[in-house]
Amino acid sequence: MHTGWLRWNADKTFSYFEDNPSSNLYGVLYTGAHTIDGISYNFGDEGKVQNAACWVVSDNSYTYYYKNGNSGTFHKSAYTTWKRIQHMKSGTQYFGAVDIDNTQTTFYQRTDNVWEPIKSWACSVGNERFGTGTPRGVWHVTTNKKVYAVAAGTEETPYTCYYWTVFTNDYRSFHSIPCYPGTKRYARGSQGRLRRHISSGCVRLELENAYWIYRIIKKGTTVYIF
Repeated sequence: MHTGWLRWNADKTFSYFEDNPSSNLYGVLYTGAHTIDGISYNFGDEGKVQNAACWVVSDNSYTYYYKNGNSGTFHKSAYTTWKRIQHMKSGTQYFGAVDIDNTQTTFYQRTDNVWEPIKSWACSVGNERFGTGTPRGVWHVTTNKKVYAVAAGTEETPYTCYYWTVFTNDYRSFHSIPCYPGTKRYARGSQGRLRRHISSGCVRLELENAYWIYRIIKKGTTVYIF
């Protein structure tokens, strides 16, 4: 039996099904008013709702349907994080989240009191061998700078990292993958790769993704790292 959200292609509406093993009921269709993942829905007598802010999960594909009717497919981390953050607040209309175990960074935008995913990217995060590691917890963006030279990892060669967006008092930041000094050519080897636990604590991203954060995300935006 199907459980969770289901989209009906014929009329582009959504239904929700849930198992209730204690009552020996499976695939029960929701009707009327319900709260799912902290969001209120009214399915009416027919068990359908239009323009739902919801995820449809099928064959390990995670598709989010926006309240405006559009949709987007995301990494699983964007889905599991979305379920964790709906009760959380931010000082701006944006909310950032870093999933350390899955090396994934996702940004959400507030729409009618719902955090909706807008960007999700592979990243690299901290390794305590090289520093303090990426700090888990709730932080807030403080400032940004376009370019900064750093010694990445244990190597002494200074690299150039671009588009810093700072979220802790000790300058833990989102920034680009390390590049050779004065260029935008990624460093060779592990320093130039994503999905690694390799930095001293910052979150590394592709240049264009670090630039998006630098350009769009403002002071006061919440950054949740877990």
